Amino acid sequence: WLRKTRDTDSDNTEETYRQSKGFYRYAEIDDLRAKLGEALPVSAFQLKGYPGVWAALGNTRDTVEIVALKFIYADIKEYCGMPFFKTHLAENSKASVNKKKLLEAIDFHLILFPFICGQGLVAR
Repeated sequence: WLRKTRDTDSDNTEETYRQSKGFYRYAEIDDLRAKLGEALPVSAFQLKGYPGVWAALGNTRDTVEIVALKFIYADIKEYCGMPFFKTHLAENSKASVNKKKLLEAIDFHLILFPFICGQGLVAR
């Protein structure tokens, strides 16, 4: 459905742009860093043929900056059977890609949830 909607022409450019992404683009790498630092959910994706998890940056129309998210497997927590890993940005992996090629290369869309223990969930 998303690909069909994305690929058809529409008179409403705002709606077409919003539907075509399928993922959230953070304005700058500092915005993504802040999300991770504040233990907030992060929009990410996996690419076909490329290991790891990636996030999108920037606001240009035809080009998307992507950056890899790295997991520290030694710092694993498990809650209700779900694993949680410490995550950080691999800033040296930052690259610019064509938006159309990126959309074709995305294998899975992801939402990364933080592990919050104690009263953190109640306090928010």
